[in-house]
Amino acid sequence: MLADLAAGYPLVEQTFAEASEALGFDLWRVAQEGPEARLNSTDVTQPAMLAAGVATYRVWLDQGGVPP
Repeated sequence: MLADLAAGYPLVEQTFAEASEALGFDLWRVAQEGPEARLNSTDVTQPAMLAAGVATYRVWLDQGGVPP
């Protein structure tokens, strides 16, 4: 999830790091390495989807995107 985007934009992993701090576990690692069953668990899936959305929005703004 988002590994290609993260390779070019540190904001992606920074966003996941913020989420990880709040959650108490490494959300980026789970999203990248699994196990898939853990990622598919609602208590992990929902924060991962939120972090992914926030990360892509931050990249959008960083690249000159206009806020909605």
